[in-house]
Amino acid sequence: MKKVYACIGVATLLLLSACNEAAEVEEEPVAEAVTSPQEDIHDQREHIKSQLQQDILLPNPTVTKGNYLATTVSDNGHTAQITYYESGTPYVVNDDAIPAEAKLLARLEVTSFASEAEVTELVGHQDYTQAGGQPVQLNKAITAYQDAGAGSVFTSWNEGNWAMTVRALTANPEKGVALAKEIVDYLDTHLLPPPVVGSLHADAEGGDNQVITWQMDHQLYHLEGNDIMTLLAVATSANQ
Repeated sequence: MKKVYACIGVATLLLLSACNEAAEVEEEPVAEAVTSPQEDIHDQREHIKSQLQQDILLPNPTVTKGNYLATTVSDNGHTAQITYYESGTPYVVNDDAIPAEAKLLARLEVTSFASEAEVTELVGHQDYTQAGGQPVQLNKAITAYQDAGAGSVFTSWNEGNWAMTVRALTANPEKGVALAKEIVDYLDTHLLPPPVVGSLHADAEGGDNQVITWQMDHQLYHLEGNDIMTLLAVATSANQ
């Protein structure tokens, strides 16, 4: 009987020891998940606003899945400059490495004026239906007008308060028409900001001569870059 009691005693001690070890394991503190500041860097609109002195209608560009939106911002109270980039690396706003490491999407400059009349004049809006030229049908509802000079041919039209023109070489005028149709098709499903007046200048030959300018009350918005379709994506994102 003593052997039986001894065995029971040993078993009891082993069981108690195992329970104590389990309790000790359960009592170990669990490390709290720490959110990296970089996890929300791609959502930069609030970060940009914190750098601005003016109330601005901000674009909200999207980038390729897996990439990040990077921005540099400055504002002296009269003119704000915001440059949008796409990057494979997350950056905080105004990181010095952005211009050298990231791909440029667009540069936005917003300037405030004392009067709306000053802004309207600077936009350079035109009514192309009154300018004449060879009519070109861009879709069922929109007719453009072509005018040539100095080796260039311009395909120009109006949509609402917007005046739009596409430049191409006279040797390749169909290239300008094709880009004009692409712009019109895009704007069938994407809305530009509703301006007092606005203008778009695209160059079918490429380069950095791509500009979208519009007036919002006493502010002049000037968006430029090297690809007009990218600029349109940035400009229309301001309505999102």
